[in-house]
Amino acid sequence: MKAIEVGTRLVELFNAGNWEPIYAELYSPEIVSIEADGMESKGMEGINAKNEWWAENFEAHSLKATGPFPHGDNLFAVVYDMDTTHKPSGQRSQMQEVGVYELQDGKIVRERFCYAPEEGA
Repeated sequence: MKAIEVGTRLVELFNAGNWEPIYAELYSPEIVSIEADGMESKGMEGINAKNEWWAENFEAHSLKATGPFPHGDNLFAVVYDMDTTHKPSGQRSQMQEVGVYELQDGKIVRERFCYAPEEGA
């Protein structure tokens, strides 16, 4: 699959709240995920651990993906709008982040997330 096809499917599944097929269908087992702060997760084990951490720490009030925005056949971006509450602090916030996805053999092999730093960071 090409970037437009993978990106369209990712956005479709994300907006339906159907996250498991995103990883099963679209991700390579060799996935590398890099957050804006430099935190890196490798492989599906790393992705699963990162997702578990997120679910333990955030309550999602609304999540929306927009895109994809392809760049050739092997790269695309998605814009995410999130309204969440940080469970430990009770602080509710809205944020936007951009995911940039790189494909190899039709599967996502690298994802990078870009977002504004927290205030005071």
